[in-house]
Amino acid sequence: MWRTWLVYLLGLWTFVSGFVPGYPESLLHNGLVGLVSAGLGVWDALSGRPLMWGAAAGGLWLAASTPFLGNLWNNVLSGVVIAGFSFLAGFLWERRHSF
Repeated sequence: MWRTWLVYLLGLWTFVSGFVPGYPESLLHNGLVGLVSAGLGVWDALSGRPLMWGAAAGGLWLAASTPFLGNLWNNVLSGVVIAGFSFLAGFLWERRHSF
């Protein structure tokens, strides 16, 4: 469960990082990915339903699209951690509920 709250916090961080001066092109991008990741993190933590695959896809997109936006290290690190913990949370949920 702590993994989903970490995804939530990183989603908020990604959202706020879009407002950093000097990177206007990442405002919409980071805002959307951050809000979606944070929302899916809260949804998963409170409902227990596995929507973390969506957050994982958002994290991978965040890391992969970084060369086109310029806000390099923040997006790469946030995206990799969001994707990693989201995959882990989704995998663990499926493993617990597969039998």
